[in-house]
Amino acid sequence: MPFTPPKPIAPTPEDLRGSTVLVVDDERAWRVILETDLRMLGYKVSMAEDADQALEKAQADQPEVAIIDLMLPDRSSFTPHTQSSLQGQTTPTWWGT
Repeated sequence: MPFTPPKPIAPTPEDLRGSTVLVVDDERAWRVILETDLRMLGYKVSMAEDADQALEKAQADQPEVAIIDLMLPDRSSFTPHTQSSLQGQTTPTWWGT
């Protein structure tokens, strides 16, 4: 099967360029893939590999949005909406696997 290059995407809207995205994934490869793509699109990226690190990064970096691996090994301590509410943040969250 021949390689078909991806279709170009529209540029990041000016008002979103430079926004911070928190990427939470225990697998380094996925963190790197997401970081690379998001930086190419003009976003700042904050990365964490577990729930504790994610909460620290969220407090320090104040991301506009979070992308979180739904299959984190120890999610028991990580209820993002509860935790973010406790820290006075309202970060939109996208859960992925």
